[in-house]
Amino acid sequence: MTHSSTRRPIIFNGRKNYHHSCFFCHLVIEKTLKALVVKNTKKHPPYSHDLILLAEKTALPLDDNLKDFLELLNRFVIEARYPDEKFELFKLATKQLAESCIKKTRTTRTTILKLLKQ
Repeated sequence: MTHSSTRRPIIFNGRKNYHHSCFFCHLVIEKTLKALVVKNTKKHPPYSHDLILLAEKTALPLDDNLKDFLELLNRFVIEARYPDEKFELFKLATKQLAESCIKKTRTTRTTILKLLKQ
């Protein structure tokens, strides 16, 4: 996530799609957690998008702040995959929330990558 375009909320066709930024943050965390599950278990990760479930299968320290963040990201992946729920995401996903998600994703990803290197 070092490219400058990943440091800002996503804008498509002049529309601010902050919910997409949060959805992509979920994907980043999901894929890095699944890599850590594979490293630790030597098995395929669970067929799940639930970040809490995945984190519990790793050595990632899961404090209340991180758990709240992962629960927030879970809302975006579940609702983003089901169009009827998108309107709620449009209201929830502000510029400030998207920027916060990007920042927390960067920090969480770094922590997971350190665990992968151990």
